[in-house]
Amino acid sequence: SEVLSPDHFEVGGAVGTTIAEIGAYAEGVVDLDIDNRDEAIAQVTEHAKDNAASAGAIRDTVEVIDVEEIPFTYMPGKREKIRIRVKGQVLR
Repeated sequence: SEVLSPDHFEVGGAVGTTIAEIGAYAEGVVDLDIDNRDEAIAQVTEHAKDNAASAGAIRDTVEVIDVEEIPFTYMPGKREKIRIRVKGQVLR
């Protein structure tokens, strides 16, 4: 058998590290009978961005990649969990 290696394979990991991004998330539970949906999502988004910045991301580069709303069908009212995932560039 033969092993083929591309040019500059020895620095492939270093390249991956320099373009990597930091991911983070936050969750919150809201009652939409009481709370405004958009304000609740904005609040959880800010927490997720804070988490990414605490993990080493540049705050201005953090962007939302997923918003998930999970209703609690077993509880009265319009309660749901909001989960926000974000990513941002690494501090250099």
